[in-house]
Amino acid sequence: MRVKLRAVLRIVVSLSAFLLLGLAASSFAAGTTKSLVGIVGDITCGREHSMMRGMSDAQCTRECVARLGSKYALITEDQVFVLEGHWQEVDQLAGQKAKITGEVEGQKINVSKVEKF
Repeated sequence: MRVKLRAVLRIVVSLSAFLLLGLAASSFAAGTTKSLVGIVGDITCGREHSMMRGMSDAQCTRECVARLGSKYALITEDQVFVLEGHWQEVDQLAGQKAKITGEVEGQKINVSKVEKF
């Protein structure tokens, strides 16, 4: 009886460990949801809006996205993140400080929420 109980217990512990590892791996693969604060710009200009002289940062961002095929970006103190999704809301905050919430995958944010900061 004790032998069977130990065998069952080993199986339960093994399955539990396997499930926990699977959950941990899937959460890393899916990215991490975070809220980041920065300036809404574009990946062509980044921190410097020198492509379109005489325009505001917001105008330059919009022109780079519309005419040059650039992508919207969140520019933080030390990184530039490409923004995916919610483009109309992001566009309204071009050149302004914003709080962007979404799934972060490397240097990309799959946007789920946009707020003026």
